[in-house]
Amino acid sequence: MNDDGDIGALGAQVQDPVFCKDLDNRFLYANDAARRAFGMADGASILGRKLSEIRPGAVANSLERHDQAVLGN
Repeated sequence: MNDDGDIGALGAQVQDPVFCKDLDNRFLYANDAARRAFGMADGASILGRKLSEIRPGAVANSLERHDQAVLGN
């Protein structure tokens, strides 16, 4: 998914973090607010990466485990 899609249009309009991930916890989309929330510069590449690849540590690992539990994986 890219910034030309519906989520991209929404993400560009809001000040809050907006992101979506695939079933493997890899980012498909993240707006600038989400990238800043994850400690990345605006425009930085987050697509195709897991949170644990961007911000290694216990918090990222915990969030990824939570995501997997929600998805039933």
